[in-house]
Amino acid sequence: MNDSASDPSITSDDLAAKMSELQSEPTQAAPVSPPVEGSITRNDFLNRFEELKGGVDERTGEAKNQVVQIGAAIGALVVLIGFVLGMRRGKSKTTVVEIRRV
Repeated sequence: MNDSASDPSITSDDLAAKMSELQSEPTQAAPVSPPVEGSITRNDFLNRFEELKGGVDERTGEAKNQVVQIGAAIGALVVLIGFVLGMRRGKSKTTVVEIRRV
């Protein structure tokens, strides 16, 4: 790194002069683009929004179908696991009654 204090070619007077030049120059505003032919109407916004929305609706429709299928499969699996665990518990807690003839 160059240290400005050790660089003999740049002095504090040079820096002060450059700062005063920069502060005295008027700032330039960004150029304004020329007006577009005609004005933008509400319908222009609505049409563009419908174009964007159409692509999103197609993608969400496809994703929704996949989510419903996955959810149904998970639900069926949970019901099946509950049924099997219930059968096992029912067998272990069942009372066996023996009837003997005398």
